[in-house]
Formats: sequence, C-alpha cells, structure tokens
Amino acid sequence: MPVAGVVSVTTEQSSGGLDVSRLPGLPQLLALVADVDGTRGPNDEPLVQLGRPSMLLMPSTSPTQTAMYFTKLHALPGVDVEQVFSNVHVAVLSCYGVPNAAHLEAVRRECESQTMHFVGDLDPLDLSAFLVLAASLLESGKSVRYVGVSGKWVERCRRLLPVGKSMPLIPMSDFELRHWRALASLPISWPSLVGASAVAVLDSGMKLELEGATNPAFYSSAVSDEVSEDLRTAANCAS
Repeated sequence: MPVAGVVSVTTEQSSGGLDVSRLPGLPQLLALVADVDGTRGPNDEPLVQLGRPSMLLMPSTSPTQTAMYFTKLHALPGVDVEQVFSNVHVAVLSCYGVPNAAHLEAVRRECESQTMHFVGDLDPLDLSAFLVLAASLLESGKSVRYVGVSGKWVERCRRLLPVGKSMPLIPMSDFELRHWRALASLPISWPSLVGASAVAVLDSGMKLELEGATNPAFYSSAVSDEVSEDLRTAANCAS
C-alpha cells in the first residue's frame, strides 16, 4: 500500500504518475552522470565518490526487513535515527554521491526487502543517486520509494518558518544547474516523483539540503517530530 507523500518506483506505472517504462536503464543513467561529470570545473565535487565505501548501519536480521537509504545519514539535526527505528526491523545504508558499481552491489545484497526507501538532498546529485539506485534495483525486481527531500518537506519547511524568516535554500552552482537541466530533460515526470513544490525550488536555481530541511534551529522542534514520523512511516511500510 503506498505511503502518503511517498512515490513508488516500480516496474509498472506508479500511482504517483511515474512511468518507469520510460526510465532510462542503468547504463544510460551512468553515461549521463559521466557526461555531466565531464563538465565540472576545478572547484566542483565529483559526482561519483570512488574512494568512499558504502556504509551499512543498523543491519536487520529479519527476513521481512525494510531498507532505508540515506545519502547523508548524519545530516538530520534534531532527528534521532536510532530512536526512530528502534522498534522496526530495518537495514540502514548510507553513501554519499552517486553509487558506483561496488556500492550498487552492496545495496542489492543488503536490500532483502522488495522496497528501498530513499532520503537525500533536494539537489541534482542526490536525484541522480536515486535514479541510479532505482534502475539498479529494478533489474533485481525490487523498487525504490522517494521519501525526501520532497515537495511535502518543502511545504512543511514553509509552514514551520518563523514569520520574517526565509528557507535555508542554497543557490546551485553553474555545474549543478547544468546537471539539473540534464535530469529535467529525461522522460520523467519530476512533479509526480518529488512533488511540484520541490521541482519549483530546483527550477528557480536553488537546492534544499537535508540539513536545511530538518534543522529545528531554522523552524521549531515540530520539524524534528514530523520528519521522524515520515521516516517511521516509511520504515513501517509493507514491502
């Protein structure tokens, strides 16, 4: 059963409107990443972090486990991840950047459930990581749900902002703008996948990182409670 505010990427057209029959295959997505990476300047970070191994945290021995994937697990200030998942059989994986072949193999090996839940920055880098994970897991008959940072998270940030304050959006670099344009050109309904409010942020040339979407210093303690509930709901979602 779909979780509210979470879009499934499956081998059929999802209820959120993403037709994965048009999702490029893993080789095509990796080629796109390589093409974009070839345009970066000396101060731009590589998209694929070849020297960083995948990190498996809090593995579950339950055959009915849920798998959660974070691009930056320790970038959720105010959220106690261990407490959130304390009563759930969940395997938590974290890897920064677009996963390479070794990372993808580790994910496929550890994702015993049929569904991986993805949490990352609202930026071109982490959206590329999501697509590569989705294409890789689809090859194994599994699926990925995009949890955040989504339009729901963007709208929450706006709702919880103190009067007179602005959301902690970050301008994208020229490299990131080129990367987003490449992703936006794919035959993917981005509003269906991440939400219209999230796409509007990206189309404005801005990005919202996990730290900016979850830090109670920018909003109130309510943001921590609501993000925690989103994660808990995803972890309890039947695969």
